[in-house]
Amino acid sequence: MKTLDIPRRVRPLFWTTAVAAVCLSATTLEAAVVWHESVAAAKAASAASRRPVLVVFTASWSAASDRFVQSTLVTPEASAIVANCFEPVKLDVDANADLAKRLGVSHLPTACVVGPDESLLVRFDCPESSAEFVSEAARAIQQAAQSASAAAPAAPATVATGTSAPIARPASSAFSTPEPQPAPTLPASPPGWSAETASKPLDPAPADRMSAFAAASVPPPPAAAATMPTAPPVAPPVAPPI
Repeated sequence: MKTLDIPRRVRPLFWTTAVAAVCLSATTLEAAVVWHESVAAAKAASAASRRPVLVVFTASWSAASDRFVQSTLVTPEASAIVANCFEPVKLDVDANADLAKRLGVSHLPTACVVGPDESLLVRFDCPESSAEFVSEAARAIQQAAQSASAAAPAAPATVATGTSAPIARPASSAFSTPEPQPAPTLPASPPGWSAETASKPLDPAPADRMSAFAAASVPPPPAAAATMPTAPPVAPPVAPPI
């Protein structure tokens, strides 16, 4: 017998969708509804049957709840979809006030489809008409399948081990990085000048080879300063004796 290999990531969506298809095609069958005693018992059965948990909140003081339980749920259509598509549990809203508040129950009777962690997937008011209840329940199955697939964690990416091949650089590309070029090296001395020529002082040009412009541009040597004759010293006059 060949088994169907289903990826782990899509198993919740596949099984929930498959169960929904089977349930929608089996709504005409008469089946006795087995109501679980608690949410924990319904969750344990759901783990084995892969059917979602259906929590129906009612109250003894609610006339609408009495009509729904005694008239709607006992019809063949409603019994078939509840028995074949869900793991159902009926709860008194007063005895389970915390759970009812957490699931947002504000009307009686109300049905809630919850996940394995008791998180709300779908909530809908229970109508008195069996046909409307079957329609709401079938819609809840499809919405629960979508919510379960959205909440399923994605499969981790697998990393291949081993030596990876190096990335080959393209032969030519308009945006390729140019290869680094070596820096140019300068010669030790200017071209055409040897070390001896560069270190030897230049001889001055001979006077006979100087051009007339160069000779005229040379200023004459400065003239010597004129010296003034020094006057002889004058003797002071001597007074005659009396």
